[in-house]
Amino acid sequence: MGTNAFLNGGSLTSVRTLKDGIDVYAPHSASVLGARSEEAEQIYLFQWAAARETAYPALASMYHVPNGGKRGKAEAGRFKAAGVRAGVPDVCLPYAAGGFIGLYVELKVGKNTASENQKAWLRRLDAQGHYVCICYAWEYAAEIIEMYLRGNITKKL
Repeated sequence: MGTNAFLNGGSLTSVRTLKDGIDVYAPHSASVLGARSEEAEQIYLFQWAAARETAYPALASMYHVPNGGKRGKAEAGRFKAAGVRAGVPDVCLPYAAGGFIGLYVELKVGKNTASENQKAWLRRLDAQGHYVCICYAWEYAAEIIEMYLRGNITKKL
């Protein structure tokens, strides 16, 4: 997060840090990306990851946490009983690098913002030693993931 990580290298220029310390990677204008859905962003990100696994074998461990989506009341109750938790970040890479124990990315599109549940999860995971961030495009997420795997995102001591 903004208060405990250094970014060394990479071409990201549109980074800001929320008042609670969460790094947000986004273009200066939401209109730059067009009308892409979060589902499309995740599909593009995982297609990119599959293509980059030779260079970064740890990407084979990256996964999407399917906690989002609209469900009926009965289905939501079953999912909750089975362990679904509101606000868990979209993408997890359980690989230690740069002094962090793993990486979590919350993907957003357009003018969507992180919910309080999502920010609470990001803060909790950060406190446990993960690097966490919000990315407003799969391209930003891909660059952050590569920087993380190269050790270019390091924990402040």
